[in-house]
Formats: sequence, C-alpha cells, structure tokens
Amino acid sequence: MHWLRVPLIAWHQIRNWIENPALIEIEDSVLVEIDVSNRSYAVQVEEEDWEQITRDSILIIDPQLIPTHKDYAIVYKEGQDLPTLKQVLIDESKIHLKPLNTYFPPTIYDLTYQFFGVVVQIKKNTKAYSNSSKETRHVIVERASKT
Repeated sequence: MHWLRVPLIAWHQIRNWIENPALIEIEDSVLVEIDVSNRSYAVQVEEEDWEQITRDSILIIDPQLIPTHKDYAIVYKEGQDLPTLKQVLIDESKIHLKPLNTYFPPTIYDLTYQFFGVVVQIKKNTKAYSNSSKETRHVIVERASKT
C-alpha cells in the first residue's frame, strides 16, 4: 500500500484551487491510501446539520472525476460565496442536486452550476483528542514500550 499527501484547504479556497492551485498556500495536508489525481484536495466539514456526514470529517475530493448517480460532489453555483456539498441524483435526463441538510429541497442542475469534484473518501475521527489526552496516550505508549 502506498500513501499520498493531499492538500487540506478551506472551503473559500476551493474555487481558486480548481482554477489555479499554484496560487494557494498549503499549510496542512492529509494522507490518503487510495489513488487520486494530482489535483485532488481535502476539506473539513464545518456544518453540523448535514445528514450522514458529521462535523470535522475530512472529505477527499477528486476534481478530475465526473459525478455519477448518487455520488457526493462539491458544487458551485454562480453568484454564491462558497461551493457546497450535494448528492447528485440522475433521473432520466435531469440532474438533481440534493442538499445534505434535509430542510432544503433538491434543485435541478443547470448552466449556473459547476462541479468542483467528487468525494472519493470520507475520513472521520471516532474520538476527539484534546492535548491532555494526547499526552496521556503518549505516556501510556511510552510505558508500554519500556515493559
């Protein structure tokens, strides 16, 4: 197995990343164990009201993939400040974009929308670590290695 480093960017940087990644200063990255294109990126979920994907999960996005039925995709609508995550639903010749917040209805894809990539992996921590728990874990690992 091989590991690849994917840049972790902010939601407001996605559009710039798609247009010209060289303009983005990368501060953090995420290791992934799957094959992704060299234009792939990661974003951290900031929303608390998304169905199925929890806050602080990391989405690995490949912008070179074309979304298919039931994929999750990063979608930008002309005139909006930020792109968002939608589920792509294809019914005959229409593409529906389903928000992850169930309070909002699906919309129909038209030329005012752009796809900025498909979610290929979701990374989620099952336990949050504070600095004190990291220190405790380090001590436990250190003690275990001495025995």
